[in-house]
Amino acid sequence: MVWFSNQWKLETSSLNSNEKLSFVFDLNNLLASDSIEIVVKTDKENKSKHYTRISLLNHTTPDDFEFYKDKQGIAFFIRNIF
Repeated sequence: MVWFSNQWKLETSSLNSNEKLSFVFDLNNLLASDSIEIVVKTDKENKSKHYTRISLLNHTTPDDFEFYKDKQGIAFFIRNIF
């Protein structure tokens, strides 16, 4: 299991580049296919834009207040994940 999500998307574009690179990391898919490769998609982008965006998909950990409220902060969470 990957912390927070087994599936996430990365999109990035560098300054003065007219392309955006993106890919979806899906741990379950990679393990099922016994693959170590990820397909990187290329799209056109405005040269003035530069960014890196990571989007978590299909969260795998509880993210509600009830799960965390009676615990001892983030230390409890980390000890129980690892």
